[in-house]
Amino acid sequence: MTQRQKVLVVILASLLAMGIKFSLSLAGNNGDLVTYLRLSEMSVQGKDMYLDNQYYNYAPVLYKLLGALRGLAPEPRDFRHGLILLYSLADMGISLVLLTQFGLAVALVFALNPLSMLISGFHNQFDCLAILPALLSAVFYKRYEDRGYDVGQLWLFILFFSLSLMTKHNLRPMHGNRDEIML
Repeated sequence: MTQRQKVLVVILASLLAMGIKFSLSLAGNNGDLVTYLRLSEMSVQGKDMYLDNQYYNYAPVLYKLLGALRGLAPEPRDFRHGLILLYSLADMGISLVLLTQFGLAVALVFALNPLSMLISGFHNQFDCLAILPALLSAVFYKRYEDRGYDVGQLWLFILFFSLSLMTKHNLRPMHGNRDEIML
């Protein structure tokens, strides 16, 4: 099988998984979706995500993505479908990176993993948005070493690693009340 055919197989498997994720969304939702709806509305209104909400403890990247998505899909159902589409595209990206680094079997195991489908389709958790740039950063670091310490690959590593951290982790020492420091 050629590399192009393998890519096509991974894309088709990812599209199948996306369909399953959308069908899982029909089973209901958990509190994450409710929080995302509230946060996205706050983002659209320009409110401070840390001062005006006690439940948000992640970095600003997700907050801005939620606001942008809410601007495109203001209705809750459309917003949720937008989340599932975004997460499915990130999962597809992860599968394609896995294909290039580890082969077709590993890529398909990830693409068709029921746990990934449940996380993205029902729970609507955004871990894949942090995992994709983290995985890409590892690829660029390996290229940095393999190419005789190519500075361009090092910068790509730093960029994608930083994006991963900024997506999932709040690196601010302060949360909520700015006078209160979390230890």
